[in-house]
Amino acid sequence: MESQSDNLREDDQFMLAQAITRDVIAVGGSAFIVGGYVRDRLLGLDSKDIDLEIFRLPQDTVETILRRYDPDLEMVGKSFGVYKVCGLDVSLPRTERKVANGHTGFDVTIDPFMSMEDAARRRDFTCNTMFLDPLSEGVVYDFYDGRMSLVRKRLDMVNAAAFAEDPLRILRAAQHCARFLFTPDVALVTYAKASVAQIRELPAERLYEEWVKLLIKGQKPSWGMALLSEVGAYPILFPEIAALHGVQQEPEYHGEGDVFTHTCMALDEAVALRTGDEAHDLTLMFAVLCHDFGKATTTEHIGGRTAATKTIIRWRSYGHDDAGVALSLTFLQRLNAPIWLTKAVCALVQHHLAPCLFVEGASDKSYRRLARQLAEAGTTMRMLYEVAQADHFVRMSPEATARRFPDGERFLRRAEALEVIERSEPDAVMGRDLIARGMTPGPEFGIILKRCREIQETTGLKDAEAILERALVNATKDGDL
Repeated sequence: MESQSDNLREDDQFMLAQAITRDVIAVGGSAFIVGGYVRDRLLGLDSKDIDLEIFRLPQDTVETILRRYDPDLEMVGKSFGVYKVCGLDVSLPRTERKVANGHTGFDVTIDPFMSMEDAARRRDFTCNTMFLDPLSEGVVYDFYDGRMSLVRKRLDMVNAAAFAEDPLRILRAAQHCARFLFTPDVALVTYAKASVAQIRELPAERLYEEWVKLLIKGQKPSWGMALLSEVGAYPILFPEIAALHGVQQEPEYHGEGDVFTHTCMALDEAVALRTGDEAHDLTLMFAVLCHDFGKATTTEHIGGRTAATKTIIRWRSYGHDDAGVALSLTFLQRLNAPIWLTKAVCALVQHHLAPCLFVEGASDKSYRRLARQLAEAGTTMRMLYEVAQADHFVRMSPEATARRFPDGERFLRRAEALEVIERSEPDAVMGRDLIARGMTPGPEFGIILKRCREIQETTGLKDAEAILERALVNATKDGDL
């Protein structure tokens, strides 16, 4: 059951794993790198996270060894036999049995003397069961044909009973399909359908982690989205996505299909815009996922006429940008997403039509005001353009099929010319400027500062004194002072 892998890069974590393995062997134990690192290396992918599993040593002996490397040893879960050593994940073999009640929902038993084959059997997919000996020249132990799953690009369960016990594996299956373009085995889909109702039990944090992997690591997020649809996950826990199925769009502009299909295609399009910066990629991908949530509640068909067909049905979703904000907020809060991400995504959803709408004579003031609103939510005009681009290029219009986005390009150039593409202009006039004029802080401060901001956005002035002078003159005329 041994095979040779390609040579593995010896980064700091790998060398740490080697050092710990030598210490383990010296006292009669054994240690192997297991799971995603082995899978990724066999696929020729970079992998930063190494999981080391230690066999044939009591837990206290393992802790003694690990503290040599990290005196402040972090116990991710002592009852689970999982430790964090200078960023390296180290674990002991364990069995897990689902229970009806309890904090974790699982009865966990650490079993240091479990065989490697039995330890591999508790894992989720065959591609994640392989062990690598860190001290050898790439010797891999493959008990469940994990390498063959990689060759076939198929996602296979290791143990059907174990798969059904942990509903998170349904989400893990989806992100694996998205990341590695695996096709799920028929048996896996069957078991996922049978156990999908259990995803209600999952903590929000675990759900969020899997969505993050699907969206910012997926080569084709649509593959994961499709699997979640097939097994029936959306109506149970993600109704905002479930509601997109079957929502019609105007064929003239959206020949690609219903809103769910459009959203999946837009996610795949957005992959090319990811930069590797986690904050950027999370904001972009979640905004694209949520951008048309509002169409589920606003879409209607209205009569229309053409010379050729006399009467046709036209689909319209007036106000879906605003309607999508509350739905996006609910979805992200259910995942316990970070507040900064939620604010940015909701702002992008609300304004995602602006790059197309602003070409109809929008003023400089409109651009500056939009940039300020986005900045207050922690995002930018460039990010808005990227969301609009992903939305545009999956349409079936002549411009989109030709990979042209003239409205978006004009929006981008105008924002660049106004110097608001990456940030909003900071307010030129601050409260301290009013105090310097001898004014006493009070309710009128807010009125004057608001006027100053409007003048700045309308005129493009940046000189605080000039802006403040105009604001004070206007405030005096209007009786606000």
